[in-house]
Amino acid sequence: MIIYSSFYNDYCEEDWDVLRVYPRPSYNLSAHTLDNLNWSFAAAFSFANDECADITYDKVNNNYLLVFTQNSENESKIDYRTVSYIDAVGDQAFPHTAFVSLNTTGDYRYYSPVIDIDPTRTEVCFAHELFGNGTTQLLFDSEWSTVGVEEGVADGALIISPNPATDHIMLRMSEENVYSVSLFNMIGKEVAVFAFTGTEFSYDITTLPAGLYLVKLTTKAGEDFSAKFIVK
Repeated sequence: MIIYSSFYNDYCEEDWDVLRVYPRPSYNLSAHTLDNLNWSFAAAFSFANDECADITYDKVNNNYLLVFTQNSENESKIDYRTVSYIDAVGDQAFPHTAFVSLNTTGDYRYYSPVIDIDPTRTEVCFAHELFGNGTTQLLFDSEWSTVGVEEGVADGALIISPNPATDHIMLRMSEENVYSVSLFNMIGKEVAVFAFTGTEFSYDITTLPAGLYLVKLTTKAGEDFSAKFIVK
């Protein structure tokens, strides 16, 4: 599968869209020509430019993972999408999973997002550039994917589910303790502080904007645990 951004398409729309190229069912590796390939839109919005696309493949769950910038006149954000290997070919756009950035306004713009995955740990990693006020920042973050992964809690591990989440998250630890919890957005700002006692705690996230967050737990003895989650 090849992913790229195109400025013009067959409908003569003067904006950027994300296209995919994939083999036809009759594809023959020994006779490789453009006639053996199909193309279709992976993402196309008339109100925004979809560009700077990157793609990787999750060998554990057989999913393609796609990121690209979505820039309009007044807003910039990074779109994260996942699609199964079977559904990746055809005319349907990749299903939206989450925005893995803060929505920026004014002169700030996101560029050059990249995505990669550790198939052993199912850890999805993101990096991108944020340009504004004459400076460029390189930002990096990661999130733990629990899709297709056993949800048993290993010793010393913090498990967050569901992930991605829409209205609440469940924090799970293997041992009972008194935990102090801090939530940080992807630029490092602390957005919530609370505490709980035991091994599980449900937290309401309906007031959090969509994006990527870090959860940090600290025990009374000063031991730290952390994990990341996505708010849709």
